[in-house]
Amino acid sequence: MKRGLQMNIGVIGAGAMGKPIAAQFAAAGHDVILANSRGPESLQDFAKSTGLTAGTRFDAAKADIIVLAVRWENRAAALSDLDLTGKILIDVTNQMEKGDLPENRGSLLLQSHFPDTKIVKAFNTLYARYLDGNTTGARRFLAFAGDDDDAKSTVKAIFSAMGYYPYDIGTLALGNETMEFGAVLSAQHFTVPNDKTLTQVLVKANDGSWELQVKESE
Repeated sequence: MKRGLQMNIGVIGAGAMGKPIAAQFAAAGHDVILANSRGPESLQDFAKSTGLTAGTRFDAAKADIIVLAVRWENRAAALSDLDLTGKILIDVTNQMEKGDLPENRGSLLLQSHFPDTKIVKAFNTLYARYLDGNTTGARRFLAFAGDDDDAKSTVKAIFSAMGYYPYDIGTLALGNETMEFGAVLSAQHFTVPNDKTLTQVLVKANDGSWELQVKESE
């Protein structure tokens, strides 16, 4: 796996998404702390097998980059009393609630609670079994979105070094619109050949909705 920017990364949540993401960060050479609600002892075997460190969510919050990989309804408890000022927070959650949701939902709602945190929405469009980065002759498409350009540049470099094809969707609001569960990019697991780049992913339809129209370089 290609090595790139080396960071301290704290992953909060050790379920179907958190564990493989944490393991991939560790495999890419980052110093990773993984935390869950059951305590570090429950993660010792996984930590030893993947080369990361098991810790508390307070330990994880000391890292340069925090990854929130818990169920939406558990986000408040996972982030309670954590100082995330100036940190990059990669939001993996999906607001999987029925009915019409307000515009200020998902990552935007999270941002409103943590205004001094640089939130980047990523990984939430992929099912856990597709968290594989490199595939044979291609890279897994990984959409991400956020409002802080420096934060997005940092995570893009990290995602690329992990073997993904990171694609900047744009603002956090646009990420909410196109990346939340059930949106146009949700469950899009396509790959991009190693010798290609994407020139287009989304187009806006006449009715104002977004449509998937992927175009690659010739």
